[in-house]
Amino acid sequence: MSIFASVERELSDLGNESDILKIKLLTIFNRIPIKVNLL
Repeated sequence: MSIFASVERELSDLGNESDILKIKLLTIFNRIPIKVNLL
């Protein structure tokens, strides 16, 4: 299990707040110059 999968699982457990956290996480990841295939 990748770290992204575990994070995704934790976010899904938070319900509606997950959308806000996903946006924050994506913002952080976008600032990090790392190419990762999330799909």
